[in-house]
Amino acid sequence: MKITPTSTFLLLITMLGLPTLAHAEQLSGDQVRALISDKTVYAYHEKKDFDIVTYFSADGTFKSLRRGDVYPGKWRIDGDKHCIRRNDPFSGQPRKERCMYIEKDGDTYKRIKEKGSGKRIHVITYKRFADGNAEGL
Repeated sequence: MKITPTSTFLLLITMLGLPTLAHAEQLSGDQVRALISDKTVYAYHEKKDFDIVTYFSADGTFKSLRRGDVYPGKWRIDGDKHCIRRNDPFSGQPRKERCMYIEKDGDTYKRIKEKGSGKRIHVITYKRFADGNAEGL
């Protein structure tokens, strides 16, 4: 067998395995808190196709601008999950709390919903972060 640069490259790829190159890291609760506390997060809802801007105050409250409406609410960390409970923008009544994992995949952060079956679904992509309440929410 003749060894060429191409065959060496293919052998190396096979030995390393491509899936290891594309592995996302699940953030701990402390890492999530450091990532979003007192920050404005610019995000995109993958499932419902709209942009979201949210200011997560250090006191556990937030305001989120989505589709022209401002939703106030509360956020917290539960283990390694980021939990939010939005209030209805019209009635002010709290909605169901939603807790999800945050994964870092390269330079991208993803909010991941885990189903009872263990299946993980990418729901929201965090596109960028700004210190403080950058949009005055």
